[in-house]
Amino acid sequence: MAKDGAYACVSTSKQTTNQQVAALQVAGCFTEKMSGKRNDRPQLPAAPAALEPGDTLTVWKLDRLGRNPVHQCSGSPGGAKPKLDDEQADAGRRAHANGESVAALACVHHVSRPTIYRMLEGVR
Repeated sequence: MAKDGAYACVSTSKQTTNQQVAALQVAGCFTEKMSGKRNDRPQLPAAPAALEPGDTLTVWKLDRLGRNPVHQCSGSPGGAKPKLDDEQADAGRRAHANGESVAALACVHHVSRPTIYRMLEGVR
């Protein structure tokens, strides 16, 4: 059975989540008092992690998930899936060490050149 979850957040200890929680109470609400600039807010990944497929996460306002779209998109647990798996990354590093260009590797793996540069730096 699908269920709903909610997340409320304020930036400082002088603020309260009371208004948000009152509006979200029926959904069951995860709350915390931490700046939206921080990526280490423990309740932020806990809220969607508690949901199952078909469930809904409700927030007071979209900006409660983060200060900007980058924070909002990266606030999901696990982040984006790697473009290259470990085997592809290892093969790409070997090919680059043997003289293969970044552009050629990007073409072969169907990814962007910045993705290849991140792979070469050890970040996928």
